[in-house]
Amino acid sequence: MPAARHNARPARDAPASANVSAMSKRIAEAERQAGDLVRFGVVAEVDLDAGRCVVTIGELTSPPLPWLAGRAGDDLTWDPPSVGEQVSVVSAEADLSAGLVLVGVFSDSVLDQVGDARGRAVYLRRFRDGSTVQFDPDAGELAVTLAGQGKARIVAPGGVEIVGDVKVTGKLEASEDVKAKTVSLVDHVHTGVQAGPGVTGKPRP
Repeated sequence: MPAARHNARPARDAPASANVSAMSKRIAEAERQAGDLVRFGVVAEVDLDAGRCVVTIGELTSPPLPWLAGRAGDDLTWDPPSVGEQVSVVSAEADLSAGLVLVGVFSDSVLDQVGDARGRAVYLRRFRDGSTVQFDPDAGELAVTLAGQGKARIVAPGGVEIVGDVKVTGKLEASEDVKAKTVSLVDHVHTGVQAGPGVTGKPRP
């Protein structure tokens, strides 16, 4: 009786093992890149002329990177980050040199500086000199506070119109005329003018 024949098959363990190893490396690299797409750090330097900042991320230091602005076209906003501000860096393919800085990541130390606005649904903008702009939509109240001897200046060649009562605490100066209805402060005249201790009548237009 003839002996049973067995078909010889080539060993495939080595190629299969190599494929698994290569796939594992690709998966590990993809996971590394996914983990490095967004990284948190702190602003170390700000170049106001170039519109770039340097961010430290653990032991890494980024090259100068642009930060995200509200607008950057015909309409634009200029609001650079400050040194020490916590930010996040989004990097395409985890390449830090191609990163974009997203500013305004709150930390516990920053929350402590919010003051009485903390815990309330209000808009607050605080500047480094202590000046603030705050709006409380529930109360319908807008408060602008300039620190120190700060001055406010409005340039409006077409004029300024205020609808509502106005209260001034302090001096009010005008380079030209002031009118109350039709009565000019500069050119008005009085009726009933007479010598002695008498008083004049009401001003006339």
